[in-house]
Amino acid sequence: MSEHPEMKNNLKLPPELASLLVPGSLKADENLELRLGRRNGSSSFEMMVTDKKVPYNKGAVRQNMSFDESRDPGNFFAGGERPKTPVLYAQLDLLNDDRRALILSTVDVNRNYQGQGIGAEFQERLEKLARELGFELILAEAVNPGAFKFNVKSGFSKLTDRKILSAMKRQGFKGSEDGYIPVVKRL
Repeated sequence: MSEHPEMKNNLKLPPELASLLVPGSLKADENLELRLGRRNGSSSFEMMVTDKKVPYNKGAVRQNMSFDESRDPGNFFAGGERPKTPVLYAQLDLLNDDRRALILSTVDVNRNYQGQGIGAEFQERLEKLARELGFELILAEAVNPGAFKFNVKSGFSKLTDRKILSAMKRQGFKGSEDGYIPVVKRL
């Protein structure tokens, strides 16, 4: 797997550390490319593993990934570059710039790659790296019952700490009243 030359982030996660998050089965594929960046006006660190050989098709991506319009991976590419098909997409942020809590805003694996352990390996690698960087918590929002079940299987539990929930809401997270289930994993 190659790394895209333009790598910018706000979490100060260097490319060599970000590449540690990429599951081994994806690293071995020479057709895949790691891309790092952040959206305009966002503090979130984004990483995407794309298939260099498969041109981006909005309909196919929407069918195979759970992106909403604001997170459409076609917006991830700049300078008129032709986007490629995402295999894995993740978005990370800090809770109110507090280095003890890392927010896994999004992790999405293309349906054509699901069932291969990619999401589970990504989370394992993220937890290991978060521990090494001194984080105490990983926070996330399960967007549906299947995601909640996956998070619980991965060691997360439902988040009930009102202070943390309020801080997440201030950063734009939906919260349980909108059908999302906030979860936490203590490291």
